[in-house]
Amino acid sequence: MIRISPTDEMRKLRRFLSGDELEKRIIRYFQRPHRLNITPYVQDDFSSHCRDLATNHVDVLLKRKDDSTLMMRKIIFVGESAVGKTSLITKFYYGEFDSTYMSTLGIDYQVERFVVLNCEHRLQLWDTAGQERFRAMALPFYRGASTIVSVFDMSNPSTIASAVDYISIARLHSEMARKTPCPTFLIGNKLDLLSPNDYRNISEQGQKIAQEINAEYYEVSCKDASSVTRLFRRIALINFEDYCAGIEIPIELNPFEKFFTKIN
Repeated sequence: MIRISPTDEMRKLRRFLSGDELEKRIIRYFQRPHRLNITPYVQDDFSSHCRDLATNHVDVLLKRKDDSTLMMRKIIFVGESAVGKTSLITKFYYGEFDSTYMSTLGIDYQVERFVVLNCEHRLQLWDTAGQERFRAMALPFYRGASTIVSVFDMSNPSTIASAVDYISIARLHSEMARKTPCPTFLIGNKLDLLSPNDYRNISEQGQKIAQEINAEYYEVSCKDASSVTRLFRRIALINFEDYCAGIEIPIELNPFEKFFTKIN
């Protein structure tokens, strides 16, 4: 494992977190997807452009020299009611699982902090209600989304069709201002509730659909902290790369060029 020295960004995180909760938010290497063959994001390391920005052009990456915070990235969680969207966010954010959560009414969000390649990277996690009566209310919040995370209940196969519908709607509203497709994840939740036979059938179905809609496929259980952590770290990585891809590295002028540029 690559060891890096503490930075100001890491010290900021230590004000809020410690131990394992801190460590899972510090990303030192590029985490591979849950299934290598079910993802449109096939790279196995940070791009050279991303590393160059984070190493040599931090002021450009962070936009402001006096602020070490990346632009906030908006992550929208969509899917039917009771598939576990709130449980996923709460498990990572608080490290707790509570099977008695009430359904989200309208919209809720949390801000999560990561340190990727020594740069602070913030994700705004938008938890949208799955009830039919709240769908129209959620549409304006899809705009400007950086990533779509659509969740289905693996113990309830009928929810996978709704998860795909949510992706179509979210893409339509979130990609209006983007030049490239919005990174998308299809998440099978409640893995712990399945028998081996049931798991095989729904997993094959989920993988096939994810390939058809060009989404990365993940399977998690909110009772298993490690699977949830891997998912959120992966979301943070894909967002960091996506953010860096939209930033141009300024051309460095040599002293001769700088002189004539000042004259002009």
